[in-house]
Amino acid sequence: MIEKGDAGLPNPSQPNIRIIGVGYARTGTYSLKVALNFLGYKCYHFEDIFLHEGHSRYWARLLEHLQKGEKVTIDWDYLFQGYDAVLDFPHVLFLDELRVRYPKATLLLTSRDADTWLASMKLLIGTGEGLRRHRSILRYFSSNLDDFLTITKYINTTAFPSLTDTDMVAAYERHNAEMRAAGATEITMGSGWRGVCDAVGVRTHPSVPYPQLNSHAGVLKTYVVKRFLRSLILWYVLPLGLLVCCLRVCMSWV
Repeated sequence: MIEKGDAGLPNPSQPNIRIIGVGYARTGTYSLKVALNFLGYKCYHFEDIFLHEGHSRYWARLLEHLQKGEKVTIDWDYLFQGYDAVLDFPHVLFLDELRVRYPKATLLLTSRDADTWLASMKLLIGTGEGLRRHRSILRYFSSNLDDFLTITKYINTTAFPSLTDTDMVAAYERHNAEMRAAGATEITMGSGWRGVCDAVGVRTHPSVPYPQLNSHAGVLKTYVVKRFLRSLILWYVLPLGLLVCCLRVCMSWV
């Protein structure tokens, strides 16, 4: 069952989401996640979907139902347990629901120049399509690659009317204008600690450099590489090591 909760209804165990990031991916959301975590928040980002057992499968099944036009209820309490901030896709596609459920949350709009955003977003999408083309091989190195591809497909087809430059930029600018009209506090890429601290009301800026992470399609590449290395170790390195140990023991008996 996807309908694990009743979104919008009071719940005494409901996570206290204090920040909702309303900016599209490729606007510094991952750097913002790290920065907010440094300031004491706990942020649920696209990456976190794959860090928790069952989350990627839950999201993939949920979005498959929505893609078919079926009505579902999202259990935000299950997804956000232990978190007080949420950023990035796919959550940005559910802002109406999240704003109703967490009406006191601060809205943060990360943004950058449309042309540089488009170049970065298309690189990210292109990397994802590369994974899709080789999924028959790569799925052996990642148990949730299919979930990953289902989620990213839904994001791309829902956030943008098409993947032409014109439609993507129009969707991006329209979304940002709507969020500004809704009262979101805007953080432009490059504003560093000043922009983040001013937005969340922190007076003293950290002395450490502001995180500059996730350049280009880093999330996707890191996702695949990490799982490839893990599978390589589990399937080949460890068995080979055990074989060598066994051979040494056998040789010692000869």
